[in-house]
Amino acid sequence: DFDAADDDTVRAIRHLSNIAADSRLVIVVSYQKAVAADREIVWDCLRDIDGLANTRRIDLQPLSEQETTELIRLSTAADMEPATSSRLHEETGGNPLFVLETLRAQHEYHVAAAASGATALTDRFPLPDSVQDAIGVRIAALAPSQIELLRWLAVAGVEAEPEVLLSANPRPRPEFFLDLEALVQRGIVANRDGRYRFVHQQVRRVVDQDIEDRESYHRALATSLEALHPEWPESIAHHYAAAGEGRWAAMYAEQAAARAINVKAYANAAKFYTMALASADDAGLDDATRFRLLSGIEESLDVLGDRAGQTEALQAMSDIGSGTDSERAETLRRIAWLQAHTDRFDDAIITAEEALDIDRELDDELAMAQDHRVLGMIGLWSGNAGEAISHLEQATSLARGEQLAEATEALGRALTAAQRYDEASRQAENALRLFVAADNRRGQAEALGSLGVITMERGESEAALDFYQRAIHVCRAIGYQHGEGVNLVNHANALWYTGRAAEALDQFEEAIDVFRSLSNRRGEAVARANAAALHHTIGDNITAQLYSEQSFEYFTEVQNDVGLAQVLCNLADIARARGRFDEARSHLTTALAGTRASDNHWLEIQALHALSLVELESGNHQHAIVVADEALAVSRSYGFGDFSPNLLSIRGMAHLALGELEQALASTQEAVKHLHRGSNRAYLIPHRHAVVLEAVGRHAEAAEFATEAANMLDQALTGLSEDKLEAVRSLPEHSKIHSATATTVETMLVRSGVPTGRPLTDDDYVPVTITIHHPSDVAIEDPAKQRAVRIIRLVSEAAEQGAVPTVEDLATHLSTSIRSVRRAIAALRTAGTEIVTRGAKPGRSRPKSVR
Repeated sequence: DFDAADDDTVRAIRHLSNIAADSRLVIVVSYQKAVAADREIVWDCLRDIDGLANTRRIDLQPLSEQETTELIRLSTAADMEPATSSRLHEETGGNPLFVLETLRAQHEYHVAAAASGATALTDRFPLPDSVQDAIGVRIAALAPSQIELLRWLAVAGVEAEPEVLLSANPRPRPEFFLDLEALVQRGIVANRDGRYRFVHQQVRRVVDQDIEDRESYHRALATSLEALHPEWPESIAHHYAAAGEGRWAAMYAEQAAARAINVKAYANAAKFYTMALASADDAGLDDATRFRLLSGIEESLDVLGDRAGQTEALQAMSDIGSGTDSERAETLRRIAWLQAHTDRFDDAIITAEEALDIDRELDDELAMAQDHRVLGMIGLWSGNAGEAISHLEQATSLARGEQLAEATEALGRALTAAQRYDEASRQAENALRLFVAADNRRGQAEALGSLGVITMERGESEAALDFYQRAIHVCRAIGYQHGEGVNLVNHANALWYTGRAAEALDQFEEAIDVFRSLSNRRGEAVARANAAALHHTIGDNITAQLYSEQSFEYFTEVQNDVGLAQVLCNLADIARARGRFDEARSHLTTALAGTRASDNHWLEIQALHALSLVELESGNHQHAIVVADEALAVSRSYGFGDFSPNLLSIRGMAHLALGELEQALASTQEAVKHLHRGSNRAYLIPHRHAVVLEAVGRHAEAAEFATEAANMLDQALTGLSEDKLEAVRSLPEHSKIHSATATTVETMLVRSGVPTGRPLTDDDYVPVTITIHHPSDVAIEDPAKQRAVRIIRLVSEAAEQGAVPTVEDLATHLSTSIRSVRRAIAALRTAGTEIVTRGAKPGRSRPKSVR
């Protein structure tokens, strides 16, 4: 740096500059304006050089974040993670020397760690000796008061207000601000909207490592912040904790945690409650304070789904001692909640009832309401909707305020499980209003999810999507993982029902990952059971079988009849697809018994729907009608409109198989009439109607519905990978849909009337559209007869468009040999059918067909 050069060097540079104007010599000097201006000999030399001809001044700015990333790439021949390169830019302030030296030091550090077998730490970059030396030289040139000001700024944190620094270290204001401005001018400190910070963190680290009596700095800054910014408990707590003032640190950390809870920042809440507890332990605060802080930690970790952390916090709450009866009941209630979340339902009931007994003795109605809510959720999660409703009705009668909102929302969920949708909807809507009024975002997410389930089970899948999307957004905003997982599963089901299979598959896998990270086997089993049904639909029966068996194992273990019924329906569908009809019936018989024992009519209809398909495909057509009618009766009784179109179309196909064309047409017409976007596998309904229309001779209408079915199927499969698409299209029911649609091609054929015996030109050809496949072709079992029908159609369509095909044209578009076509044409002519074809000149290339 020229501003640090000795006087002799400065004079030499001045002399060289004066004689270099006419020579091939380049002189480069670098300096910092604020430092150079303090040395008269340096500043005068720079002014002289600036006045010479051919002098160019370049104002060097720090590298931007993007430029830093590019420098890293060029110097290391590798790409760094964006977050890491951003952190390096922040650390070095974009100084190219510091970037490169830090990279070098980091490489050396990792090499040394690998050689010694140690684990390399990645939370901060190493501080290279070369960078420390460069920074040390700059700091050593400062006035003592400026160095002291840097120490205060280093302890203050990332940035600080000047008034806070001045209050912590009182001195004359003019001198303080002169020193602060000098640090800005020298490029060590930056002013950002009235708050000051180091230009880059490596300077801060160099300053910070030489500070002695650090606690006194923190204590003074905490006192200053208390006076000037009592609304900043987070910063005050940090400085009091660093100063060893445990009592004050605990108080302000608890305030910071409460603020975090209010804005639903549960990760921050857990951090500050933990800081408060550590400070309380250091200060020897009483057990009541420690219990309160542990409760805050456990509540925050519950939302975040940190079950291991919850267990540790609850153990600490229990270890405090007997405490008051109220504290003991609260601990038991929280333990029961954790046990329920980790599928230990029997233990959870015992623990929650023990808490309820204590609260009854205390005559504490609000605590009893919480106990009943926990017992209600245990009943709901373990598949006992009746028990859940009983407890939750008691909870709503005792609760007040936000507790009432929570109990109301939970009652809505239990009523949904019992298919009492009108009551459930009222409860969920009331809960949502209460949660919005209380600004309880977690509660809002729960209520929105409940409304989604109710809407979905009423057959309005499209409308349910909005509720689920809003719920997921809130859950992610506050870090509520359990709620996120639940709503991801439900949202995936809605996506599937509305024809977005690829998105649904992704969301099922995301939900499985969320529940696995929470060690929530129940949630994982539910997600797998739902995903299995979709995997079966797209032809992936290997995954469907695996997921079903994994879920079956869990539901059997916890004796959840509802979960078992859902999985048995999946296994029955898989067995049916493999032609194992007796196995499928066995699964469905058990599933129906479970759904009827638990009064789960939604799953009962699912099982009956699956059984009607088994009977239809196994040839028991009359029984298929009986089962479909039974399912329709249940569906209409409980408002499950989503099932009706599929059941009606199955009944129609059974009537068709029995030769009852009038009844078949009436059933499929009614199915189409009730079809809506939210119907499961909606593409089957127009397909089945097309089959019936074709059977009754209404070919034009059949073609329209067949095309609609194919389009709906293609839309439902949008986004699937090629291997999954291939599996889906190979399924018999899906291949039938596509084979039921007419296939046309555009091609170029010779115009009618063009003379033979001469070479053809491009002007002799005309574009035509011909039907190479029609659904009616499939009904002709004899290959020769089918080929004859297709030849007649192709020749006729070509003639209508003013063209005549050659035998070669016909063979190409029928995907058969020329010899076969000649034989077919000869047979047709012998039978009296006129077939007009044209000979083609050998060697003439033909225009290619276009799909």
